[in-house]
Amino acid sequence: MGGRETGDIEYTEAHVTSIAASQELDRWKAFIHKYLEGAVPSATCASRVACVLRVLQEGVAASPHFVPFAIEAGALVLNINRRSGSIGTASNELLAMRRSLAEWCVVAGDECQARRLWSSMLPASDDVTSLQIATMIIDSSLRTHDYMAAESECLRGVALCRALSASPAAADTVNHFLHSVGSIFASRHRFTDASQRFSELYERTHEVEHLRLAVICTIQSDACPTRTQRLRLYRRDKSAASLGDLYNILCRAAHPNMLRLCDLERFLEHTGASTDEDVASVRKAFAQHNLEVISKVYCNIRLAELGRILGVSAVEMEELVARMVSERRLSATLDQVTEIVTFDHEENTSNVERWNEKIGLICDELSCAVDLIVSRHPEQDEGHSS
Repeated sequence: MGGRETGDIEYTEAHVTSIAASQELDRWKAFIHKYLEGAVPSATCASRVACVLRVLQEGVAASPHFVPFAIEAGALVLNINRRSGSIGTASNELLAMRRSLAEWCVVAGDECQARRLWSSMLPASDDVTSLQIATMIIDSSLRTHDYMAAESECLRGVALCRALSASPAAADTVNHFLHSVGSIFASRHRFTDASQRFSELYERTHEVEHLRLAVICTIQSDACPTRTQRLRLYRRDKSAASLGDLYNILCRAAHPNMLRLCDLERFLEHTGASTDEDVASVRKAFAQHNLEVISKVYCNIRLAELGRILGVSAVEMEELVARMVSERRLSATLDQVTEIVTFDHEENTSNVERWNEKIGLICDELSCAVDLIVSRHPEQDEGHSS
């Protein structure tokens, strides 16, 4: 046998496994240099890279303590190719190496390095793989709250998502992308955008969990006619009743009725709000909703009284009214001298309709009062057993 054959016999997979098990980087560097660097047939090169990857994957599967070595060892393989291009023909194997290396970086907590590795794989050889990689970058950015990086990948992925939306083979990939994008928007409190993504996802999957996410985000969206239409659409959905307590809140929001403090407390449990900012965002959404309801039944009202009804200060109420008016989501005028808000009602609304709305609001307020009394005096509850 020639020297070349002797070298091939020397570096069997068992020998690769032995060197990897030692976790000695100097031995690994010498091995990689001799095993991969230099001019070799492409088929041989590809099989060697595949062998190295397989050994590293087995080591990671066997013990989490192997992950740091696997990251350094895999990076050495990629660095040799970057420096000499000697294994550049093994493109599929190198792609698999980068993908595994990125996964190991996530396990080790190095999300930034994982995103750099994924980014180096774009554009991939096909649209499905490109969208999968873009989604992995978005998920990583979501875990580290790096929303700027996530949104740049969202833009990259949108065109791919549209191109693949009708492909049955790409359905899971498209669904994962929509879920990730919706989650990013929800984390940024961009609930209108988030609700659209989750709504699109629900239309594709018809899974109750996706309907739940769409409802939660729509309720937190800025109050406007489109929001009301969406809520009514979800309320009529055949799966809506499966939402449990969230369905009761959905019905009140879609009617629309005043959303009460008890509704707020129950809804917070569904949102998973974990920060003061998250809670404040929900409170603001409820205040906008209730302001929209009040605007349909009151002709005018003082800011202080309006704030008392909605549970916010007069200053906050003034800011909320001004914002909704400026965004043309509320037809009203605000007299800053008298601190009175005057609501504009459509001329074609009949007196009967106005009275019906006013009676409905009074019933809501009475219901709130009853809930408050019962919460403080349970013995007054009709269902209370003595």
